[in-house]
Amino acid sequence: MEFRFRNFKRGLFAVIFATILWFSGNLSVQAESTGKLITELNTDMARYSPGSTVTIYANLLNNTGTTINNGTITVYFKHLGVDVAPPQYKNINLDEDSTTNIQFYWNPPLTDYQGYSVEIWARDDSNNIIDSMNTAVDVSSTWERFPRYGYISTYDDQSLSTSQNMVWKLKNYHINAIQFYDFHWKHHIPLAGSVENPPTSWNDVANRKIYKQTLLDYINGSHDYNILALNYNLMNGAYSGYEEDGSGVQNHWGLFNDQQQVSTPLPENWASPSIYSFNPGNLEWQNYIFNREKDVLSVFPFDGWHIDSLGGGTLYDFSGNKIDLDQTFQGFINNAKASLGKSVVFNSVGNYGQKESANSNADILYSEMWEGSGQVTYNDLKNSIEAGNSLSGGSKSTVLAAYMNRNYQKNFSEFNQGYFNNPSILLTDATIFASGGSHIELGDDLNMLSLEYFPNKHLIMSGELKKQLRNYYDFMVAYENLLRGGLSNTHNIVYLHDIDSSTSTEGNPNTIWKFTKSGNGYDLIHLINLLGIPSNHWRDADATYPVPTFQSNVTVKYYFGSGTVESVNWASPDYENGKSYTTSFTTGSDDQGNYITFIVPTLQYWDMIYIKKS
Repeated sequence: MEFRFRNFKRGLFAVIFATILWFSGNLSVQAESTGKLITELNTDMARYSPGSTVTIYANLLNNTGTTINNGTITVYFKHLGVDVAPPQYKNINLDEDSTTNIQFYWNPPLTDYQGYSVEIWARDDSNNIIDSMNTAVDVSSTWERFPRYGYISTYDDQSLSTSQNMVWKLKNYHINAIQFYDFHWKHHIPLAGSVENPPTSWNDVANRKIYKQTLLDYINGSHDYNILALNYNLMNGAYSGYEEDGSGVQNHWGLFNDQQQVSTPLPENWASPSIYSFNPGNLEWQNYIFNREKDVLSVFPFDGWHIDSLGGGTLYDFSGNKIDLDQTFQGFINNAKASLGKSVVFNSVGNYGQKESANSNADILYSEMWEGSGQVTYNDLKNSIEAGNSLSGGSKSTVLAAYMNRNYQKNFSEFNQGYFNNPSILLTDATIFASGGSHIELGDDLNMLSLEYFPNKHLIMSGELKKQLRNYYDFMVAYENLLRGGLSNTHNIVYLHDIDSSTSTEGNPNTIWKFTKSGNGYDLIHLINLLGIPSNHWRDADATYPVPTFQSNVTVKYYFGSGTVESVNWASPDYENGKSYTTSFTTGSDDQGNYITFIVPTLQYWDMIYIKKS
C-alpha cells in the first residue's frame, strides 16, 4: 500500500509456406463465439481438488433466426490442446428466441496442479457449427501454486442472493482467493465489539458502514465456490489516541523518526487523522496484534491474513536503536503464520521486503508496483515476477498489485464514472500472465482497481473488456502448466520475417516484444504486440494507449537448440476463445544452429507458441 522485449537478416528463409491449421480436437473447422446460441459457459467452482466432479453450466439463447431441431451440444476436455477424456453430447431442440440451461458433469484426471480447457460446440442437424465457447478448469489441491487473487471492499446492507451473486461473478473468472479489504473497525482493534457480542454493523477507517451479515455472506459464499477468504489488515498500524482507548497498545512498541513516532496522515473526515506505525520486530506488538487477529478469526471464518505494509527504510525503535524495517518482515510473517495457523500473504510494497517474504512462510508473493520503486515498464513487471521466482527457489507464485489508468481516474467520481482503457489493461495482463504471475484487479461487483484505495470506483470496465478478460483468465487457467512454475528464461533466437526490425526483447515501445522460456517439456515463445503503443510504461496512467497494430500471417523462425521438434502449437486469448491449434512447420539448420519455421495467423495483443521436443 502506498497511502496506499538483431535486426532481421533478410533472405534467411528458403521456403515461405502456407500454414495449415487444424483444431487439435480432430475438428477441421475453427469457430469464434458467435453469440447466436451460447450466452454463458462456466463451472461450479473456482478450483477443484483432485477427485472432485466438475459441473459445467451452459446458458443458451436461440438467436439463429430459426428453430433448432435435433441440434447437438458437444463438450471437449483438453490439456494443452490434447483430449484427456471422451467428449460429451446432448441433443437440443430450441425455438427461436427461446432459452434453456444445460449441465455437464466431468471427473478430471487425478493429477494434481493441472489446468484444462473445456470447449463447448453447438451444431445443427446437418452438423454445421452454430456457436462455440471455452471455459477452463484448475485441478489443484491448494490455491498457492496458481493464485488468482481478487478483492471485496464494500459491505452494504444487502440480501444473501446479492452477496452470493457478487462472489459468483468472481468465480467465473476463476478467482481462487479474495482479499477482504477494509472490513475491520480499527487497524489495531480490527474486531468491533467483542468475540462474544460483535455488533451488527460498525464504521471502517473511512467511516463507511460495514454490515456483519454481508461480510459473513461473502465469506461463506467464497467457501461455497472453493475460494479462500483472507482478512486484510496493516501489519503495524494503530489509530490516533491508541494510548487512551483501553486497547493496551504501548507507545514504546512504536517506530520513530527524529524522536517522533512515524505516522501516516489519513484523508479529512476519516475515523482517525493518522495511522501510527509500530515496530514489526517488537515481540510485544506481535503478541498484541496476533491476538487481535485471533479475535477476528473467532467471529468470521476467514482462511488467513493479508498483511499490508507501508514500504519502509531505516527507522528507530523507542530506545533509538536503528531498525532496517525489511529485516523485521520475515520474523513477523513466520510468527503470524505459526500463531494463527492460517494462510498468510504479505505485501512487499515496491518489492521492498520481497526477499524476506520469499524466504518466509508466506503462502505466495505479493507486491504492489510503484514507479518510484523502479517498477515503470512492462519489462519491470516481468523482472519483478522472475525475481520473486528466483528468490523463493521457484517455491512461491507471485501476484502483482498494479493499478491501471491511475491519473485518469481523477477526472471522474462514483457518480460520474469513466471507463478503463481496454488496450492498456490487456497489455499489462498479457505481460503479467506471460511472465508467470497474476494480477489482483477484479473485485466487488466486477469492478477493477485503478487506485490503491480499493473502494474507489471512478473507472469501470466496459462490457467488451469484461468479455475479453474472461478469455484472458480462462487462458491463464487452461495453460497454467505452461505459464506458471517450472519454467525458466532462455535466450533462444526468434526472427519474425519482414518485421524483425520492429521487435525487441525488452518490451520497447512500438515493437513486438518477443521472449522465450522452457520447462515442463516445452519451449515457449511469447509475442506481445506493442506496435503502435507510444510508451513502455505499463500503467498507461492517462488511459491513452491505442489498440496495437494488428499483424497477420507472421512467419516465425525459431532456433530451438538440441533435440527433435515433435509439434508446434499456437494459442492466444485474443483468438477464438484461446483454443489451441497445431501448426505445420519446416526444419533446417545454419551457422546459428537448428531452427524451425512456421506461421502464426494473427497477433493482436498476445500470442503463445508452445513447442514439444524430444
